[in-house]
Amino acid sequence: MKPCAAPERWALNAPPGAREHGDVRFPALEEDPLDHLEHALSLPRWIAERWLADYGPETAAALAQVSNAPPPLTIRVNSSRTDRDTLLAQMRDAFPKAAATKIALGGIVLGRSGNAGVDPHFLAGDYTVQDEASQLVVELLDVKPGQDVLDICAAPGTKTTAIAEALGGQGHVLALDRHAARLKLVARAARRLQLAGISTLVRDASGPLTDLPLPAHLPDSADSHLFDRVLVDAPCSGLGAMRRNADVRWRIQPQDPEELASSQSALLDRAAAVVSPGGTLVYSTCTVMREENEEVVQRLLEAKPEFRQVPIEEHPTHLRPLIDSDGFLRCHPHLHDTDGFFAARLERVRTS
Repeated sequence: MKPCAAPERWALNAPPGAREHGDVRFPALEEDPLDHLEHALSLPRWIAERWLADYGPETAAALAQVSNAPPPLTIRVNSSRTDRDTLLAQMRDAFPKAAATKIALGGIVLGRSGNAGVDPHFLAGDYTVQDEASQLVVELLDVKPGQDVLDICAAPGTKTTAIAEALGGQGHVLALDRHAARLKLVARAARRLQLAGISTLVRDASGPLTDLPLPAHLPDSADSHLFDRVLVDAPCSGLGAMRRNADVRWRIQPQDPEELASSQSALLDRAAAVVSPGGTLVYSTCTVMREENEEVVQRLLEAKPEFRQVPIEEHPTHLRPLIDSDGFLRCHPHLHDTDGFFAARLERVRTS
């Protein structure tokens, strides 16, 4: 067998590009933050510029670095079938590193590898694969048994089924999506989890929602259908979940967040029209861009004085550490090891 050439010999005979590769030196963060984010951490330049402006060099670099790392594999326990302690003990045979989530009340982190979608407990409906931050959005909605809930961008149903579990068989959740094929995923998830109280409707929620069908428990004479809880988990740029979808950074263009914000505002405006007095409206995204997040919420609050932003002391206690000084829930992958999520909880004020 012919012996391998020594590294020194290979280097002498290597093509020029290969020899030069070993000499490449990326700009240090302290020397050139923008070039460091772009070349050393693989961010498109426009995103690097935005993150530097919004977060400063150290935080921007930490966020970019973790966006290149493997995400945790996290599940949500189906509380209608089992409890977290029981399922955690059962999952440790297949996932020895399994541990309870630090904040979400019904989550388990299985580790950073494996396929939870083929586990027998998944097939039996004991859990749903869902990032911890996504679970926290439904916990922020603070669903109570007996309520009527609307999820206006529901497919594939991860949050819809979480809402149904929180209802505990008492109440109803209506799941909307404009794509009939994707809406079938909601029904399929509900069947696997053996959940009742879910109905689906093909509807583009950027149009009026005041003519939604009444659930069976409301009288036909009711003028309109208002909901106790409304969730707007809006389509977004997805830049908070880049470690799950690495190429999103290259697909999203500089003008996209502002264009998305226009459709997000339309969705939030339509949703606000069907919130009952005293009811709760939650807006969420998996992005970290201001124009898709707080700016969308601020526009609604300015246009609709009947809504208020819920103060921190009225949020569920376990979520308060994630509420910032502006009253928004924020999860960051470099701080919380979750997807990057934004959520705002609004309330329609009762009038006398």
